[in-house]
Amino acid sequence: MKGTLFEELVNLSWSTSHLRRMTYTQASQPHDQDELIDYNRNNITMVVPDIGEDLVNNNPQILFTFGCQWVMMNYGSIDNMMELYIGEFQENSLVLKPEALRELVPKKYKTPVQPDPAVSFQPMQKISPIYNVVV
Repeated sequence: MKGTLFEELVNLSWSTSHLRRMTYTQASQPHDQDELIDYNRNNITMVVPDIGEDLVNNNPQILFTFGCQWVMMNYGSIDNMMELYIGEFQENSLVLKPEALRELVPKKYKTPVQPDPAVSFQPMQKISPIYNVVV
């Protein structure tokens, strides 16, 4: 993964502008819902339980509707909200967000350039006055 885009994701830190940490209350009751949704299109929001609360889990579905990617849950509390969370990832560890919550700008790809036949790995015939060989 070194040198790939996945390395950037694995090594995110608070010092980068692509990761935001919020408590459940901050994320579930944002001052500007559109800003949070827009931020989550190109960045990552980590939502942690509120400080000082007991081990009861909150509704993760609210956070998913805002596009929050990393929702921390109290795995020691198997309650209705944990069952809802586990149900979201029942079939896949990674779930694609709904299209409305993804990046708005469509990606544009260039047409691939045809390889130079001079540097091809296909068999090449070399002819000289002394020999005739296929390499």
